[in-house]
Amino acid sequence: MNAWEDGNRIIADVMQFEEAPLFPHPDGAPTDPLKSRARLCRWSFDLDGNTDRFSQAYLDDISGEFPRIDDRRAGSKSHHGWYACANPDAPMFGALSGIIHVDGSGARRGRYLLPAGDTISEPVFVARDADATEGDGWLLAVVWRAGGNTSDLAVFNATDIASGPVTLVHLGHRVPDGFHGNWLGA
Repeated sequence: MNAWEDGNRIIADVMQFEEAPLFPHPDGAPTDPLKSRARLCRWSFDLDGNTDRFSQAYLDDISGEFPRIDDRRAGSKSHHGWYACANPDAPMFGALSGIIHVDGSGARRGRYLLPAGDTISEPVFVARDADATEGDGWLLAVVWRAGGNTSDLAVFNATDIASGPVTLVHLGHRVPDGFHGNWLGA
């Protein structure tokens, strides 16, 4: 999601797996599906500690992927972050079917879940304008609709994810699940 300096430490907020998915253990045994789900985790590296070790702490128990911030804050402490998440109550628990909004400490500020069967791609933050404060803008994500095998571009108010999309742009074709994107202003 992001990394920054904090005095004599480097802090990095990452999506961490206990066991890598899709790859067996060195002895060929399959990974544990419950351990093969990424969760938001904070790594802290003590640069004065004379060690190659670091501390880690999970910040949320909901699994997800594709963490994003307001890119204008890259390399500096951020106060808003988003990622595509799984719905722990859905039959397809591993599928990314919602969006989580977290604050700078990793605490959940909002969550939006799609209807059962639908999945969501990597969210992308778009500032309202060049002078907007951090987080003031939109979050864009492509949603695949299982019922009709179609896709929508969902536009969320970035600081009010829980209210759902403020608009949907119905796309004329299906966009593959797991679509990645970036925003480049004109």
